[in-house]
Amino acid sequence: MSEKEIIAALGKTCNIIYGHDTQFHMAVVDPHTGYLITKGSKTIESRLSKVRQNPHERVNAGDVVLIKTAGGPIIGAVRVSRAIYFTNLNEEDIHELKEKYNDCIQANDAYWNRKMSSRYGTLLFLTDNCVSERPLHVNKSDRRPWITFNEKNMSMIMIGRK
Repeated sequence: MSEKEIIAALGKTCNIIYGHDTQFHMAVVDPHTGYLITKGSKTIESRLSKVRQNPHERVNAGDVVLIKTAGGPIIGAVRVSRAIYFTNLNEEDIHELKEKYNDCIQANDAYWNRKMSSRYGTLLFLTDNCVSERPLHVNKSDRRPWITFNEKNMSMIMIGRK
């Protein structure tokens, strides 16, 4: 499935503009987070980890992120308006990120407590959110929480039922 077919499959309400150099990604999130993102109330997606992993330094402004619920379909998409990356984070840095950005990240204290030992961080500023009009299923059986698409793995997305 091509990028154009994916955007068309999301439905008429999805007006995400992308260009030939736009990279497509997929974020796997819990259903509540997916709802907040596609509704537009969660405007920053944060990824904090102990080791460098996707999407760290792989997402650029203008990229499109498909929002997939864990164990479920793709429920929508967003465009990234800005990406900020952090390395060598410590607890003080994590507290500062929480203080400065949590109104837009909308994470609970349990999330921040789990992330206190993170060394790498990615903040993605989200815009142009849309909700899929029909399910887009993904042929994915691994536990990766983030996928950066390329020509080979784009075919893992299917319209309709599994």
